Amino acid sequence: MPANFSGTWTSSKSEGWPALLDKLGVPKEKFPTDLKVTHAITQSGNTINMKTTNNKNSDVKSVTINVGSNHKEHIVGHEIEQTTAWQGDKLVMRAVSGSGGVTYEITSGQLIVTIEHQGVVAKSYFTK
Repeated sequence: MPANFSGTWTSSKSEGWPALLDKLGVPKEKFPTDLKVTHAITQSGNTINMKTTNNKNSDVKSVTINVGSNHKEHIVGHEIEQTTAWQGDKLVMRAVSGSGGVTYEITSGQLIVTIEHQGVVAKSYFTK
């Protein structure tokens, strides 16, 4: 059964981002080390609505994911088309190009978002 990701989640720690940014060609100085990201998620069945904000600007990124359908999203400055599917209780999105993907899962009460691109992995951990 798929997990229910509903709630307001705030980033608490991250790992692997410098290597991922380097792989994506994003200058490290453009990614603040004290960035706090908040995901406000509502979920109804296979439809997930996510509003993402951070402590560095007032931008709100709104995304709707219909699990089972392809999804286009801007990730670290790149538009990526992804397939979406449930794998157990994880939401798995894989780039159509085959270059990587994103996984959302809840483990020990934390939302863990794992981004993989060409073999380089970064993780962000969120708490309610």
